[in-house]
Amino acid sequence: MIEHVQAFNRDDARDLLNRAWRKNTPTFGEHLHPAWIGVEPAVSPLRHFILPKYMIIRIPDVTEPEDKDGVGTSFQDEFLKDDVIRIADFVQTLADDSLPWALLVHCTAGISRSAAIATWVQEKYKVLPEDRFSSLHARTRPNKTLLRYLRNVGVFR
Repeated sequence: MIEHVQAFNRDDARDLLNRAWRKNTPTFGEHLHPAWIGVEPAVSPLRHFILPKYMIIRIPDVTEPEDKDGVGTSFQDEFLKDDVIRIADFVQTLADDSLPWALLVHCTAGISRSAAIATWVQEKYKVLPEDRFSSLHARTRPNKTLLRYLRNVGVFR
C-alpha cells in the first residue's frame, strides 16, 4: 500500500538520502518503507545509494504531442508511452504490497515531472493531500502531458 507520496527536486532528494544514510534510518519514519522514482535527464542521486525499491527513468520535460490531438505519433510520444507503462507497473507493485510505502519522486527542479507522477499517484491510489503523510510543495506545476499519459496508461497496453 502507498501511504505517502512526495515530489522533490534533485538536490533535496540527494540531501534527504544523505541524511538517512548517515543516520542509518529509513527515509520516512520507522513504519514506512521508502521507494523512489528518479526522473532524469540530470544524473539521479539514486545512483549512489542501495535502495530496496527504486527506478530511474529518463523523461525529458515534455510538452504537447506533435499531432496535438492527444494521441501522439512522434518518437518522443512512443518513448513516453513506454516510460509511463513502466512507472504505472512500478507503482502498482507498491500498491499491491502489504508494506506501507512512502513513494518519493524526484526530477531536476521538483516542479513538473515529479509533480505529475505524484499527482497521478494521489489520484489513482487515493493518497490525498490532506492525509498526514502526503504533500506536494506549493510551487508545483504538474506536467500536463505526462499527467495525461499517466491517467490514460491503460490505452497504451
